[in-house]
Amino acid sequence: MAAHHVYAVVLTDADGQISGILTDRDIAIRVLAEGLRPRSTVLSNIVTTKKPVFVSSDTSAADALQTLVKGNFRHLPVLENGEVVGLPDITKSLYDAVCRVERADERCRALAKTLKDVGHQWGNFFNEPSHFPERLTDGMLKIP
Repeated sequence: MAAHHVYAVVLTDADGQISGILTDRDIAIRVLAEGLRPRSTVLSNIVTTKKPVFVSSDTSAADALQTLVKGNFRHLPVLENGEVVGLPDITKSLYDAVCRVERADERCRALAKTLKDVGHQWGNFFNEPSHFPERLTDGMLKIP
């Protein structure tokens, strides 16, 4: 896990069926904190997520997120043709979503500033203030 910079892995049984999810937390709490030897500890003894819920690759992101939230899961295996093709993490997903919202907010504020500047230029051009850009900017920045 450390070599690949991942915080969880999907475990499968001999038939290739998902049997659990091993997380960094499982290792920290059930191996290291208990003083067990990592190389000789049987994974099935420490995995807390056995027979996890999963979704298919054609599941929408919104539905997958809803599954994570409703199930109070941190990870959700994504399968395509019986193979694991992804393991979204709700913490990372939330962080990515917040980053996108922050970037959108920055762009919106930059656009609002530009509109305000244009409004001042229009007012100077026509020798009277133009309130249209201010109204548009105020409307853009209101949160419903």
